[in-house]
Amino acid sequence: MGLEWSNERATDPLALMVDLNPTKALTVTLAIAIGSREDSAHPSAAEQPSPGTRAYLQQLQKWGYTLSAIEERAVDLATTDPTEEEGE
Repeated sequence: MGLEWSNERATDPLALMVDLNPTKALTVTLAIAIGSREDSAHPSAAEQPSPGTRAYLQQLQKWGYTLSAIEERAVDLATTDPTEEEGE
C-alpha cells in the first residue's frame, strides 16, 4: 500500500489510515490478510501447487492482479492432470 511501517500505533500508517478514513477499514483488513497469506506461502508452492494455492492465485487474478510468470505456471500446473498423456 506504499506505507512505511512503525511499531507504535500513534504513528502506524495503517491505523492512521483507518482512523482518518473509516471506510478504508475493509481494504486495510484485506491487505493484511493477503500479506499474511503471502508471508506464510511455502517457497515450493509454485512448483507443487495445492488446490488452495491455485484458488488463491485465481482470485487475485479476478481482482485485477497480473500474475507473474511463476504464478501463471503454478496455476497451469495445478490445472494439469498429471495422468494425462501428451498428444491425446
